[in-house]
Amino acid sequence: MPGTDPSPMAVGSKRVQWFSFLSVMLLGCCALCASSPGSSGSKRGPTIINTNKTTDAELDKTLTLNCTAEFVKRKLRIQLIYWLVNGTFVEDQYPDGRVTEGKAQEIKSKTDTTVTLRKTLHFKSVKETDCELTFICVAQDPSGLDKKEIRLRKISSSTQDEKAEKVAADTAEKFHGQ
Repeated sequence: MPGTDPSPMAVGSKRVQWFSFLSVMLLGCCALCASSPGSSGSKRGPTIINTNKTTDAELDKTLTLNCTAEFVKRKLRIQLIYWLVNGTFVEDQYPDGRVTEGKAQEIKSKTDTTVTLRKTLHFKSVKETDCELTFICVAQDPSGLDKKEIRLRKISSSTQDEKAEKVAADTAEKFHGQ
């Protein structure tokens, strides 16, 4: 019916089609990027860096996961970095907005030949069901893709307190030992 909002299923389907289109376009640009003048000739794809396979999560607390990826700098600059939850988009898994992706941020790279991007996944309140899911960080450009899976490990607030006390004790011991 004209003027009505599309169903959530139709919106999700359009989002999948859009990301599929972008992925095909990125992969289709491989030859163009690799052979463009001024390119390093490297076909190295993006690399996700500094990502643990598991992250401690305290129930009913906030949590932020970081995904950082390094891309080879090219003339044609097309890079994607995003999160999936059990293979689906974050917005589809959490339509209530309890878990959201941040915007991709460019951070200072170690070299002039790379671009480093970071994208966060923010939990307003971690729930038991989140610990049963797989969070996938994906970095993609025309030369390839990299992905890393992250699982949440439920910890109690007493476990977190014990860790903080141990760090404080270790720091005090190092300080007094000097």
